[in-house]
Amino acid sequence: MLVSLLLLPLTLVAARSIRPAAGCGKCLDVVGVDGNAGAARISSGVTLNDCNGSSAQNWEVQRGVTLIRLAGTQYCVDVGTHRRGPTPGWNPANGEIAKLYPCTDIATSSAGQVFEWNGAKLHIKEKAKGDFCLDVKDGNTSPGNQIQMWTCFPRNTNQQWSIV
Repeated sequence: MLVSLLLLPLTLVAARSIRPAAGCGKCLDVVGVDGNAGAARISSGVTLNDCNGSSAQNWEVQRGVTLIRLAGTQYCVDVGTHRRGPTPGWNPANGEIAKLYPCTDIATSSAGQVFEWNGAKLHIKEKAKGDFCLDVKDGNTSPGNQIQMWTCFPRNTNQQWSIV
């Protein structure tokens, strides 16, 4: 069943905000977009900011296997895929910073863009190299703090998200 799901094109739901459990009034946001999703660029950083309803905070997601696409763009949240240096490709590691990169659909997207939303955590779907989650870096919910990939831990509020 899951294999067939991965081969189908992904239909994302209407734009929503993604909020950390630990950060009252904070939302997932894109650096430098300032309310204009059209200003998003490859490698734009994904951070926390005060929720303001702008297009920099509107995401297309679904429950289950999903991409996290900035609404109205071709950019998805990506962690660890576009590393430079001696080990290019997807080599997940704690501390990889979330950024935007072009996405297409579940079948062809990079492993660093395919998440599994279980109602609380956004796990990286590919578990062959470990169990990683989107994580609020250092638990710091101040505006501008980066979002990273980190080993998933039960009850870690840095890794719990609501999609509203």
